Amino acid sequence: MDRAAAIQALSTENDEFRRIRDKHKAFEKELEEFGQRRYLTSDEELAIKQIKKSKLVLKDRMEKIIIAYVKSN
Repeated sequence: MDRAAAIQALSTENDEFRRIRDKHKAFEKELEEFGQRRYLTSDEELAIKQIKKSKLVLKDRMEKIIIAYVKSN
């Protein structure tokens, strides 16, 4: 099974994966919104750093789920 097929299957079968993926996408959207601003306050810059860290944690968790799924199928 290839990676794309695993992601597709997990998106429909695995609630945890779907929840993590949705949160990851929400973080991406937040970062895009910050990117459209001309100037950022120091609090906004800190928020961006925190969002990026959270996004990486979610990405790592998704990757572990994908690897486990591919191995089991």
